Amino acid sequence: GIPPPCNTCPMGKYKETTGQWNSTCTNFSHCGIGLFRTGHTTIDPGTCQACPLGTYKDFEGAWYAQCNPCPIGSSSVAGSTNIQQC
Repeated sequence: GIPPPCNTCPMGKYKETTGQWNSTCTNFSHCGIGLFRTGHTTIDPGTCQACPLGTYKDFEGAWYAQCNPCPIGSSSVAGSTNIQQC
C-alpha cells in the first residue's frame, strides 16, 4: 500500500533522516551559558553560537533561550556569560 504522508516535527525537534514517514523526531539540545541556538529547522538542529556583542546569557536554558541585552550604555564581548561582563 501507499505509506502515510510525512509529518513535520514540532518546534524544538528535528528529524535526522528525511523522507521516512515513520522516523522519530529528536529534541534539540540545550545551549550552554554564553551561547544560543541558530540555524535550526525541522530537519537540522542548527548550532550553538556565541552570544553577539552587547549581549550575555547566564544560564543553560531551553533550546529557544536567547541572549539578554546588556544594560543601556554598556556592552560586552561575544559569548559573555553574565551581566557583570557588560
